[in-house]
Amino acid sequence: MKQILKVSVIIFFITGLYLVAFTFIEPAPREIEREPGILVNKTPEQEMLEETRTKNIDDWEITKRARFEITGRVLSINEFDDEISEISPYDFALGWGPMSDTKNLENFKVYHSDRVAYWRTRRIPLPEKEVQKHFSNTHLVTNESHFVEKMGEVRVGNIVKLKGYLVDVQRWRGWTWETSLRRDDNDCEIMWVEELRIID
Repeated sequence: MKQILKVSVIIFFITGLYLVAFTFIEPAPREIEREPGILVNKTPEQEMLEETRTKNIDDWEITKRARFEITGRVLSINEFDDEISEISPYDFALGWGPMSDTKNLENFKVYHSDRVAYWRTRRIPLPEKEVQKHFSNTHLVTNESHFVEKMGEVRVGNIVKLKGYLVDVQRWRGWTWETSLRRDDNDCEIMWVEELRIID
């Protein structure tokens, strides 16, 4: 009898946990499925500034290095709740050209770990240099609440357009974050966002 009661209590407890999970924990938004074909033909546009421009936001120093515009298919999203999220709450991994084509992406797994975006594949459908040239992990920098809300609406599979500046970020205590200024390296773009549009 005691054994039956013990099992019943365990089942009741597990059922309660499932009910709490389904009631209070929101499921992650589903990825938007796309038909094969290149969805983004436009390559990112970058214009170096003749003189760097610096602005201070609380403890952060933002130095603008280049004007930057990018349209890409969202391949992975990472939301942060850490010290840096005060100024950079989201990372988007973006693909364009062949890395916006479902036919190619079906062979890839794209994911984030901390502030780094990774891709892996068992059968690479493109030369690795082509993948590298059409893939970016972009740290999104803003202190505007409406941009943070808009970033939260984006789903994997969306096509987004971002305009703003590539920036270096420094904290007054000496911590420094430097942006990539090339699309053919493995470093990340750090982008001060002045426009964010979900195109599709």
